[in-house]
Amino acid sequence: MSNKQTLKVQLVRSPIGTKRSHRDTIRGLGLRKLNSVAELEDTAAVRGMINKVAYLVKVLSGLKMELNNLKPAEGSKHVKRRVGRGIGSGLGKTAGRGHKGQKSRAGGYHKVGFEGGQMPLQRRLPKRGFKSRALRYTAEINLSELAALNRAEVDLLALKEAGLVGQMIKTVKLINSGEIKSAVKLSGIGVTAGAKAALEAAGGSVA
Repeated sequence: MSNKQTLKVQLVRSPIGTKRSHRDTIRGLGLRKLNSVAELEDTAAVRGMINKVAYLVKVLSGLKMELNNLKPAEGSKHVKRRVGRGIGSGLGKTAGRGHKGQKSRAGGYHKVGFEGGQMPLQRRLPKRGFKSRALRYTAEINLSELAALNRAEVDLLALKEAGLVGQMIKTVKLINSGEIKSAVKLSGIGVTAGAKAALEAAGGSVA
């Protein structure tokens, strides 16, 4: 027996009220009282018996993790609360719902945020609209400002050096306002459809 692998099994739930075959299996494993422990030889038959009553016993040692014995971690699953099973259970009679009223009845509920008929919080608070947080990092330039730079190639760094946009700006867009007659190549700058057409008509391009 010392050279053979063994399994140590503990009875953690009472078999009272379970199937007779399950109670017989518990006795076959040598478990008589709650929390009693039995050390058994690791065989296919013993493993089958343990799997049959897995909800009643706990393997303390010797059982390797395999596909046929995977189960949730200890304490992660809880027995479903059974209500309305007599006053001795603590949740009998009204089943934890109290006496009368809307919430005591089947289908009784109110919509989220309902405050009994008074003006709910989400409606009585003032509304102030929305302002994008990205707005402080975004800027626009027009065609006239671009033409005033007198540069063949323009990117974000060039606009910052010229003082057309702030140093914190990350995104710039060219809008169709003013006019441009010189050919300018834009790099890393967004353009509107109208601004792109005006830029290309003057011989410029967008990279």
